[in-house]
Amino acid sequence: MDASSSGSSSSRLAAAAEELLKAAGAESATENQKKMVTGIKSLKASMDAKLNTIEQNLSTLKDHMGNKVSEIDKRLETMSEAITSIKAEGKMQRLAFAISNADLNSFICYYEENGEYYKESKSNDLVRRILFSFRINFGHYLPKGSMKRLDAYAVRNNEQ
Repeated sequence: MDASSSGSSSSRLAAAAEELLKAAGAESATENQKKMVTGIKSLKASMDAKLNTIEQNLSTLKDHMGNKVSEIDKRLETMSEAITSIKAEGKMQRLAFAISNADLNSFICYYEENGEYYKESKSNDLVRRILFSFRINFGHYLPKGSMKRLDAYAVRNNEQ
């Protein structure tokens, strides 16, 4: 081999070695990129799985909270009914007490009949009729003129 051919052979060999190194570096970079893509895909799959788990947990929590809200509404309704019942019972007890004590401080009252005040009655009878009306959730009209104060002598003698 002559010197010129050996110089050109060496430079060709050096160039070929350089090309091999470039190719190996490129292959190594491509391999690193493939590993990165695989890692990113794996990370995405992991994140998707965790996101699905979070969504399922939120859905379960939402259902659970909906059930609790419904349960609380039912309990509030039951408590409201109990309060209404207790109020009604208290009202009945107070009316029963008032009816049983209607005789206290009773007085004679007079009612108008046919334009004249002469019908005499005890006030406790009127009070009891009113209270019994209240017990059945009704009102009671007062007899005409029952609140008018009259002199007992004038009423008995039809003088007004």
